[in-house]
Amino acid sequence: MATYELRLSKEDIENGGFKEVLMEIYINNVLDWAVYASSSKQDGVYDKTSAPDDADGDGDYDDDDKKLFLAVANAFTKMSAYDKRKKKKKPANK
Repeated sequence: MATYELRLSKEDIENGGFKEVLMEIYINNVLDWAVYASSSKQDGVYDKTSAPDDADGDGDYDDDDKKLFLAVANAFTKMSAYDKRKKKKKPANK
């Protein structure tokens, strides 16, 4: 049985000073494809994707696939509270 894994990360892929959301699909620990989402206004709303793949498995890449990628990217961004926590200093235990 194959193992499918979706890995998400935030990186400044385009070197524009704003992080894009990188989505990678691994099958049995081997990278199968990757796509990233970017925010055209750099406002945290992801509305563009890089070279895509057929996310819904219907044999083509279209707006349905783009919507799926962007939904994942925007959901991940909303759950990325760790970005804020890393910037805050934790008080020392006394």
